[in-house]
Amino acid sequence: MTCASCVGHVEKALHKLPGISQTAVNLLSNEATVTYDAAQTNPTAIAAAIEDAGYTVPQPETALTLDVQGMTCAACVGHVEKALHKVPGVTQASVNLLANEARVAFDPARTSPAALIAAVEDAGYHAAVNVQTNPSEPAEPDGEYAAVRRYAFISLLLGALAMGSMPFAGHDSLPARYAQLAAAIFVITVPGRAYYVRAFQGLRHGRFDMSTLIAVGTGSAFLYSLAA
Repeated sequence: MTCASCVGHVEKALHKLPGISQTAVNLLSNEATVTYDAAQTNPTAIAAAIEDAGYTVPQPETALTLDVQGMTCAACVGHVEKALHKVPGVTQASVNLLANEARVAFDPARTSPAALIAAVEDAGYHAAVNVQTNPSEPAEPDGEYAAVRRYAFISLLLGALAMGSMPFAGHDSLPARYAQLAAAIFVITVPGRAYYVRAFQGLRHGRFDMSTLIAVGTGSAFLYSLAA
């Protein structure tokens, strides 16, 4: 709308609908307040009448918070945001790595929460609708960080023992070498397994992130040491 004449056109279009009892169109705020009988018309018909008169009625947006698991670095944030923006109807997507959350604004007439979750899943991450009473509160999976701390301590301890034993046991001691190999295999397959799984998932989806760097670095070092 650009002038008072536009206001008149919109009001006239609205009053042609059955069930409309009162309209108030405000040019400055670009708004139309309508009182109507829900048994005779509905918001969709009202918006259609305005569109038929030659004006645009923006579709209402819905805001949704998704819990996203599997992100490890800023590259993951970019991958998730890119996947969400590809979904038709998404107008805004903001991903918080620390909170493991993605806040999405979208047109409910063009997409749905299920489609948003599917887009994140297709990108190689896990997603679910945040059902917390306070959605701004960071979503922390039960026991995840405790497990990460425990695995980090175990890896550090085994690594320190393996490296510390080298000057004393030497490489000529077969039991020492197998003990070091066992420690390395355990660290890679148990505490480090998540990095290799995420790196493989990223490779399948054609993306590279911090998990890729960790998997390539530690994997190549392990294989080279094993061969040596």
